[in-house]
Amino acid sequence: MALKKCPKCGMDNILRQDSCQYCRFNMHSYVNNLLHETASMAPEERKQKIYAQIFKPPAPKCIQISGNLSKVIKKQQSV
Repeated sequence: MALKKCPKCGMDNILRQDSCQYCRFNMHSYVNNLLHETASMAPEERKQKIYAQIFKPPAPKCIQISGNLSKVIKKQQSV
């Protein structure tokens, strides 16, 4: 079973699903837009960009914020 990460929430979803089962982000239109964006690229470069965006998207902002929040909490507890 192939999984892809949602670009909005970062959760793993089954590759065939049209929307994220957690946040309902429309991944079908996201993938179509990505395919149109990369249409003029060389085949190998296009493959790498699509793979990077679908299977390993950038970390969602909510996860980054919570990581920073945990650092702040640890600092306050140590004081």
